[in-house]
Amino acid sequence: LGADSPMAFITALDDCLLPDDDNDTLLSGWTADCGIFSQAWSEFADVTPMSDRSWARFCLHFDRMARGRDLGSGIRLLTVHKAQAREFMAVAVVAMNEGQFPDFRATTSEQQTAELQAFYVAVTRASRVLLLTRSRSRMTSYGDRTTEPSPFIKLARQSLDRCGT
Repeated sequence: LGADSPMAFITALDDCLLPDDDNDTLLSGWTADCGIFSQAWSEFADVTPMSDRSWARFCLHFDRMARGRDLGSGIRLLTVHKAQAREFMAVAVVAMNEGQFPDFRATTSEQQTAELQAFYVAVTRASRVLLLTRSRSRMTSYGDRTTEPSPFIKLARQSLDRCGT
């Protein structure tokens, strides 16, 4: 389309000539998609000063809009690092296997400490329910492989025992 701004893109979408086709489903899909872009632009323009309106910022806004509101209800799939400074009613930490959490590449004491801090962040995000899961075996390119539990699971159990939970 050759649009040099998000607004020019929205305008160009409206000006597109669609083929004369009897496929109403495709036409209604196109119309719905154009409506989503227009709505996203309107919301973006409402909250963004003219000087800050760029493709990069519009794409970021559109991505956030597509993912849903951060504080709304629903399920979030986040990395431990993305969950930092947030709180959730329930948190599930998956892949609590040796070599996965802590990561097998964490070989120095500083890296091991960073992994432990990341684990602390993960388990302290839950306000009501915390679930730690692991698999007993994993499929690798060499076949089925038995896995060992993460040493962090033992730390979590010890902490819970001390709290009487």
